[in-house]
Amino acid sequence: MIINEVIQRVQSLYSKGVESDDTRLSSRHIYNKLLTVRAKLFQEKADKNKFISPYVYSEINCLELIKVPIHECPCLPPLGCCTLRSKYKFPSILTNRNGLMVKSVTTLDGRIRYSETDFETEHWANSNRYTSSKASYYFANDYLYVTMEDPNNDDDEARVVRVELMLEDPLDAIKYPSYCPSNQDCTSYRDVDFKIESAMVEPLIQLTAQELIQVFNAGQEDSSNNTKDNPEQTTK
Repeated sequence: MIINEVIQRVQSLYSKGVESDDTRLSSRHIYNKLLTVRAKLFQEKADKNKFISPYVYSEINCLELIKVPIHECPCLPPLGCCTLRSKYKFPSILTNRNGLMVKSVTTLDGRIRYSETDFETEHWANSNRYTSSKASYYFANDYLYVTMEDPNNDDDEARVVRVELMLEDPLDAIKYPSYCPSNQDCTSYRDVDFKIESAMVEPLIQLTAQELIQVFNAGQEDSSNNTKDNPEQTTK
């Protein structure tokens, strides 16, 4: 189901649920609310360890990595070898009780799958000759860091990876800069598929419409209370 169809269904329910001469909302406003409800549904499902279809994950292919110092203090010289980091920051990623909802980080052909780690574990492993930090990744300061056997290797495959993850806004995956630039697609965002499982479509639409109606009714009630609290003064 494309985004436009989901928006129209929410608008239809919303228009039936409010008493107003002007019941239409902007498509962008509805879409933002859809994203909020979508995030809530997926987070609840993930927290219950329920299966999530791989088709609803966003894919960022041809993600460019660059060599950077291990530390992020620009006034200090490099310490030891470099590490690899995504060239651009990541958009917001959905989270659950287990952390970021990242399905995989792999080489383009999927031959190497990087294991998840964190900054402290990774750099402790680097300093310990009895441990290995090959083929791992972690996120810090909105960047993806990838560790491999030799970060100074100039192999193109080592500098470009593929990431599957659950973004707060799936459209951000389309907008994310690719290592292989192409002509920008002029397709409207409303004609893009909305990444949601089929069984979650109805709950998504119902909950979104309900929340929008509640916001409208709360605004009407506040307006009414303000009128009562601030009656017009009349001259004697």
